[in-house]
Amino acid sequence: CNFLDMAQHIENIQMHCKPSILVLDQHNADELWYEKFARMESPLLKGFGRENIKRLRRCQRNDYRNFDLCLSVSEEDAEFTKRLLGASMNVIVSPNGVDLDYFSPHAELKSGNVILFCGSMDSIMNQDAVQYFCNKILPKIKIQIPNVQFIIVGRKPPLKIKNLNHHKGIIVTGTVDD
Repeated sequence: CNFLDMAQHIENIQMHCKPSILVLDQHNADELWYEKFARMESPLLKGFGRENIKRLRRCQRNDYRNFDLCLSVSEEDAEFTKRLLGASMNVIVSPNGVDLDYFSPHAELKSGNVILFCGSMDSIMNQDAVQYFCNKILPKIKIQIPNVQFIIVGRKPPLKIKNLNHHKGIIVTGTVDD
């Protein structure tokens, strides 16, 4: 099951299938993400965060028990989920990865000093990560490696992400075929 919000369909599937092992590919500990909103100054964003935490906790209580295994992409998210569920579920880390044999450097790149961010840019989490990296981390890297390029690859980048193209060394591709 890809993400907890799809768990609502598990009962219907179980009625039509022989017994199986159910795996929840939760990727992230969503509650950690919503906590960021709950701490914001904006009453609207704060309410958005708090309401989603409340709904998420209700889903967690009801739906996590249906799964035999939960996958997380990071140790931090896996530990959070383990604390949340106690010993009731096996949670393992299954990190994102890249097939380095299939993906090779693009011929147009002039520098070997490239940092690649690949993720859906219609995700607020990814937008936040890219903006934070551009504002706080990339300037420090450029002090040591002035010719570094930061390439942002991902579908549906909003204007604020597309506008990063105006900064030297930053390339926003938007959607790519593969």
